[in-house]
Amino acid sequence: MSIPLLLEMAASGYGERVALGPLAGGMTFEDLQIRALGGATVVADRAPSHVVFVGRNGPGYVQAFLSAAVAGVPFVPLNYRLAPAQLHALISELTGSLIIADRAYDSDPLDEELRRDGIEMIAPHRSNRSRPATQDGRRLRRYARRWVVERFFAWVQWQRRILVRWEYYPQNFLGFVQLACLVILFKRF
Repeated sequence: MSIPLLLEMAASGYGERVALGPLAGGMTFEDLQIRALGGATVVADRAPSHVVFVGRNGPGYVQAFLSAAVAGVPFVPLNYRLAPAQLHALISELTGSLIIADRAYDSDPLDEELRRDGIEMIAPHRSNRSRPATQDGRRLRRYARRWVVERFFAWVQWQRRILVRWEYYPQNFLGFVQLACLVILFKRF
């Protein structure tokens, strides 16, 4: 079962039910699918070889993950705590990729260096930025709404069997991940 298919099934079966966030004002399954498809459109328009995420484990991670999955592009999460030289070495191997990073990576010299290597980066601007904005506002608005999906993955990690990964075989592990998703889903009824 693929991630886009699972997302489509949830949106068609439980469209108006809250999938992520608080019951009052949380994101429904339809909203989740719409946002994943919107992010996938951005990814598909750019036609990257990979979608790379550099940043803290938060909502941006899930938005990037689902968008890459729907677009059919490999997703590469990188640890934001790596030294700049190590991070640059890893990113330079992924030419033609789209990087989604958090506010800490708002740097015009870094943007220029990555563009020369054929890599595009999406990162929100810092609040104290003095130079004119260089990012497209639509991509940044999608980036800002990403927290809802991240909460889902935090809930899945509350399941000890998934967090520790006791299962030897991948198909058994996938089965427990799907079971944890169902438990989360049924708690919302």
